Amino acid sequence: MILSWFFLKTRYRIIHYAAVGICLAGVGAMVGADILAGQDQGSSSDVLLGDGLVLVSATLYAISNVCQEYTVKNLSRVEFLGMVGLFGSIISAIQLGILEHKEVANIQWTWEKALLLSGYALCMYGFYSFMPVVIKRSSATAVNLSLLTGDLFSLFFGLFLFHYNFSGLYIVSLVGILIGFIMFNTVPTLSRLSDPLSDEEGVDNHTADTDNNSIEGCEGEISCAHAEQRETPPACAVINSVKL
Repeated sequence: MILSWFFLKTRYRIIHYAAVGICLAGVGAMVGADILAGQDQGSSSDVLLGDGLVLVSATLYAISNVCQEYTVKNLSRVEFLGMVGLFGSIISAIQLGILEHKEVANIQWTWEKALLLSGYALCMYGFYSFMPVVIKRSSATAVNLSLLTGDLFSLFFGLFLFHYNFSGLYIVSLVGILIGFIMFNTVPTLSRLSDPLSDEEGVDNHTADTDNNSIEGCEGEISCAHAEQRETPPACAVINSVKL
């Protein structure tokens, strides 16, 4: 929201801040449910380092989403997807080779693992293909609010696959996030960043200018006719020009 405020000139209303607050309260309920259910919260060593890395990654993800919103709304969505696919593959391959090459070499491949990995890749392909469309129709902030439900859906699958302990706070969390998300999208945000004109808009504007010139010429003729025929009340000239 901060990045959109400064760089995309997006202006939020009070209801948007309230909706985000409700969504964050839902996230808090989800964290509380994890604690009550005894879910593994990860390693307890280097907590400050872990929290710092999370904040840095969240900040970089926010920058990426805001840049994505600007690109798909003002430039080309096709070019964006092409560049993300190209450079994303290169960067991911470099990270994989540096950080996880041993884990990849130790994988005992089976058709089940290959099928699961292929399904995951297909889901991510669909996610990143449709995400620019959703961002163009809404905003990066709205998309990230909707993504808060992702952990809950993962949890619901984990209840059946990994037999997680269930807590009623999970339902409270899901309802809170959904309410906040709906509230955020009920009132549109304001943007001071003007979109570049497309070719169709340029043609329409040119046609509108031509029509305005024609109307002005008709109004001039009516004024001349009105001057010659003083018997017609002044209001008639105004009414005729409005009809034209």
